[in-house]
Amino acid sequence: MEKRLTEAEEALSAGDPEAALESAEAAARLDPENPDAHYLRGEALLDLGEPARAEGAYREADRLLPGDGLILSGLGLALFEQAKLAEADGIMRRANAAQGDLAEVHWVLSILDERRGKERSARRHLERAVLLLPESYHLPIEMPQADFDACVEEALRELPEPVRRALENTPVLVEPYPAENDLRAADPPLSPEILGMFRGHSLREESLLDPGSQWPGEIVLYQKNLERFARSREELTAEIRKTVLHEVGHRLGLSEEDLEDRGLG
Repeated sequence: MEKRLTEAEEALSAGDPEAALESAEAAARLDPENPDAHYLRGEALLDLGEPARAEGAYREADRLLPGDGLILSGLGLALFEQAKLAEADGIMRRANAAQGDLAEVHWVLSILDERRGKERSARRHLERAVLLLPESYHLPIEMPQADFDACVEEALRELPEPVRRALENTPVLVEPYPAENDLRAADPPLSPEILGMFRGHSLREESLLDPGSQWPGEIVLYQKNLERFARSREELTAEIRKTVLHEVGHRLGLSEEDLEDRGLG
């Protein structure tokens, strides 16, 4: 039992969530009432990009060991990644009350508070996250709106002429962060930290639709998320361009796999 738990922890540290999940599930089969086994299952599933399954694992761990800060932190992050923002907020505040030195808790709370316009609280949580884990979290690279818009326009001007023509009726918008309804409309839901989105039908899909019902859709970039993502102005400028190209790709009908193959994932 302990051997399996150790294997799961070591695999997570080594960046191998598949092996971690296998060991954690083996531990859970040996002792279904062990909270550590379910917690490690949640950690592995979250790393594998399966927050819905991770939520179930963390809830089982929380049932067996109520009020543990690490377990609540994992559960809150799983909820956050599913855009269950109100529930994530409540769980993360419980996690912070139980254990106040968890960087990811402060990071998520900073985002949730910022979305609600609670700027002072958001900044306090943000600075705490950076202080606790500077290798993972950093202060945003804030860019004046006019400069941000200019970067977007430059990325669009660099597109080949046939692509620019195809986008003539597709507006490109800049918003602070994604609306919860947009995140929850996707299946599975999208992370609140996404950098951009294409809303509407791709050109490939439009060819199969009634011409009278077509809407050219719109490309949206999320400025606050992009500013949080980048560690320098140069990186921010590059990521704006990459995000524009990524969402243009969706408008043209490229899949996530297609975009990954082109280095635009």
